[in-house]
Amino acid sequence: MQYPLQHGRYSGHAILVRSLLFRIEKLKESVDKLYFVEDSVKAPALEKYQTTYKNLESVIKEQKLNSWKEENKVYEDVANLNKSIENTTILCRPDETNEDHKLMELLRPRPNHLECNFDRKLLKLMHEVNAWKTLVSFNVRVPNDADEFTQTHQENLRVLREYSMIVVRDYNTIINFMDDTERKLFAEHLEATDKIIQPGISRFKWSSKTNVDSFLSRSCKGSCFELYNKLKMFKGNTEKIDAKCAEIASKLLININKKKAYLVGEFQHEQERHRKDVLQKLKSIFEEIFAILCATYEPFVTCRRETQLVWFGYLKQIDHKIEEALKKSVKNSLMELYRVIGDPDKGVQAIPVFILEVGLDQTEKPKLTYTPTIPTLTGVITNTISSMNEVVQELRMMQKLMAAVYRQKR
Repeated sequence: MQYPLQHGRYSGHAILVRSLLFRIEKLKESVDKLYFVEDSVKAPALEKYQTTYKNLESVIKEQKLNSWKEENKVYEDVANLNKSIENTTILCRPDETNEDHKLMELLRPRPNHLECNFDRKLLKLMHEVNAWKTLVSFNVRVPNDADEFTQTHQENLRVLREYSMIVVRDYNTIINFMDDTERKLFAEHLEATDKIIQPGISRFKWSSKTNVDSFLSRSCKGSCFELYNKLKMFKGNTEKIDAKCAEIASKLLININKKKAYLVGEFQHEQERHRKDVLQKLKSIFEEIFAILCATYEPFVTCRRETQLVWFGYLKQIDHKIEEALKKSVKNSLMELYRVIGDPDKGVQAIPVFILEVGLDQTEKPKLTYTPTIPTLTGVITNTISSMNEVVQELRMMQKLMAAVYRQKR
């Protein structure tokens, strides 16, 4: 039997039974309006109505209400109700010995989560009390202590619970948002946030008279918000650096117009001009990456030595990404040159890009001569390839650049 989820287990079933009673009453009213039908004909239907109505009413009062009272017998004493808020802290860490822990494992994929420490049985009790009070017309009487406790504390507890759930959500979002490297890198920031939250775990109770709502909504939530923004900035900057690496990989260190034939000197001049242009663009990209890393490093400037080691490990990963992007750029450039030179063994046709002059050598044995010669062309291609590597070698890696920044700021 399905019951409204906003109500409790027992009161929800009772309210569902009440809805059935309302439907039966409407049917009885329809029968009563049949004035032209004799009472003797109506009598069996009215008798069945009375029986059904009493049976359903007994379900509400004798079965559901009594079962609920029996299950919550411990809360009939107001002292037990007060203990549930006086002895319970607002927040807690997951307890593996808790009976609900195994049920929550799928919803808690990472360790070190935070939880709202509100008594679930007390929460159910207040939901039940509010729902049972809607059934007063059926002579339902809620235990006085439970009713008085709900009226006195419900609104204040609701506000505190909502604030605590906001802090729990924000904190757990941060934990889930971090990978292993970020967890080590932001360890000091996370410890600072834990220190701010700790009074909610060890000191503040649900019955505390101090400004607990201010502590949760300002101190805890503000600290989580600040840490989340730093983490979001770090991830965003890492994505920007990845985009810059993709831009580096897309740069070709050679420029050949396949529809044009070059003189040797013209070809060398064109490649040198193109390399200088690409080198300037690569330096500009490297400067942008360096600026991004400087901005990313700001939250970690004053952090301890362990954090600095993790930071330089992160820089090593960035340098590896840049190195791979440069290798891909050189590889793509060589592939472009390979498609021009061709490879008869693999069926790749050469594309004529050099102007070749043919002459006749006026000697005792006349023969054809070609300018430029094959050794000259081979030297031009070899020099072009070597110059690509020279462009890459002129670029400085981020670890060296950031080491200077580290020494300056420390």
